[in-house]
Amino acid sequence: MIGLFKDRLVLSLQSHHMKKLLPLFFFLPIFSNAQNGNLYGLYLGTSTSANSNVGVASVDPETAVVSYVNAFQNTSIWAYGDHTVDPVHHAWFQVWGDSINMYLSNFDIDEGTLTNILYTADSVGNGQSGTVTIGGEIGGTFYNCSDDAVYFFYFKAPWEENVHFAKADRTTGALTDLGAFPLGIQPIDNLTVPTHQFAYWLAYDNVSYAMDSLVTYDLVNLTHSSILLSEAVPTSSFWELTYNAFDGMLYGLQEDLDSFSVNNYLADLRYLKVDPTTGVVTDLTTDFLGNILYSNLAMDFGNDKLNVAIQTQNPGYAQIASYDILNGNSTINNISYTGFGSILGPAVLGLDTYLKPKDCPVATGENALSDCNDPISSVMDGQNSALYLGCHWANYLGMHLQVFDSWGRKISDQIIQSQLEPINLKHTSSQLYFYSIMDQNKLKASGKLMIAR
Repeated sequence: MIGLFKDRLVLSLQSHHMKKLLPLFFFLPIFSNAQNGNLYGLYLGTSTSANSNVGVASVDPETAVVSYVNAFQNTSIWAYGDHTVDPVHHAWFQVWGDSINMYLSNFDIDEGTLTNILYTADSVGNGQSGTVTIGGEIGGTFYNCSDDAVYFFYFKAPWEENVHFAKADRTTGALTDLGAFPLGIQPIDNLTVPTHQFAYWLAYDNVSYAMDSLVTYDLVNLTHSSILLSEAVPTSSFWELTYNAFDGMLYGLQEDLDSFSVNNYLADLRYLKVDPTTGVVTDLTTDFLGNILYSNLAMDFGNDKLNVAIQTQNPGYAQIASYDILNGNSTINNISYTGFGSILGPAVLGLDTYLKPKDCPVATGENALSDCNDPISSVMDGQNSALYLGCHWANYLGMHLQVFDSWGRKISDQIIQSQLEPINLKHTSSQLYFYSIMDQNKLKASGKLMIAR
């Protein structure tokens, strides 16, 4: 059962928000991230075989069923912060801390191993084991498939006058500092795609005493600009936003704590939309009671939905709230857990996506080691399109053939049974597609398909 105590303030105001989960306690920064497909979250528990108390689980946004994926080996971590997922290489970038430092680390989701630590920051803990307080020295993490880098904000304790925006190479951990900005910013759940290389954050004004402007940072030209919001974030509120690559808008939830104490410590939640070019804020729903959990949003491109973990009762269990952008409908599903075995006390800690975001390349799979040079290609099989698997087709027997359109939506998923596999396309126009060949959730091959109709 999840009880919630929350005090949300902005990083720059030297504050924190704390969330209590299960009998354990964790301190999270005010940052988060999101991206498309199945949602992915952190589970908490024990796995004796992997000598681990932490791993990753998948969340079906339609049913809110959570399934075990993998344990991160030899990890005994008790304080977690922000995270993001690299859907191209199946990597999980997690902020965590001990009593000395905070770390931004690169975990391999498929293997359950820690690849490397990308960045380390001074801790604000009191130096005693198990008493770490993550105040926000690393946060706002997001993965950019265009340059294969992990972006984040950081500052070292004791408090600096500025917060730094930086990126780390996902493989080497080499750090590039992109600039320093005055304290008083709140990054959104930034999502970038190759055709939209911008990051956003909300900025606090020391004159108006309000979070009243939106900053846009150009990741290509390394410049930034800001616009005033048509509606400033109320002093009693906190906004969680993410980017929708379909219509170029920011979507999210407003959490208003104005009547928090008289509603059984549940906030007023409301879906909203922000136009990043004009600053116009639009309310999409009326208020409903609940608390945002884990501060991560996930934009599901395939279903045009926004997903977030909330609770509508206090004390209560975690739920998945979804907003249908096209129809304007919202649903809330209770989370259930399957396939965890000996994993104890699973809890979703933030939501991200595992499949590739819109326009991001599919990772190149394992290359067949033989003299055969017969590439996978698209062909016409009568009046229908098909995928010719070349001379390596026997190696792919029984595996999943998945086809995605140029928006990143999965339009076909079938078991490979022959060298020539028909593809049931939903679109009749000629366009670029992507394919992946998966074997037990591991990528074996992938590439682009130009199919003419």
